[in-house]
Amino acid sequence: MKKTSTGKLHSIKARVANLHRRRHDLAIRIDDEQQRPIPCSMALRELKRQRLLLKDQITRYNAVLRSPDRSRAPVQAV
Repeated sequence: MKKTSTGKLHSIKARVANLHRRRHDLAIRIDDEQQRPIPCSMALRELKRQRLLLKDQITRYNAVLRSPDRSRAPVQAV
C-alpha cells in the first residue's frame, strides 16, 4: 500500500519528534556524566557524538519538511 503525501509528512514529523526526545535524553545523560566527581571523557565523547548525529538527522528532516518538494526522503546516515 502506498502512503499519501500527508501520511509521509506525518511520519516525518513523528520521526523528528522522536529524534528530539532522544537528543534530550542524551543531553541529560551528558549532564549526569559531567556531574560525576571524575567524569569519563570517553563516555562523554561518545554521548556528544551521538547527540551531534541526532542533531544532523533532525536538520535533514526539517529541511525536507520545509522544502516545496516533499516527495524526496532524506538520505539515511550510517
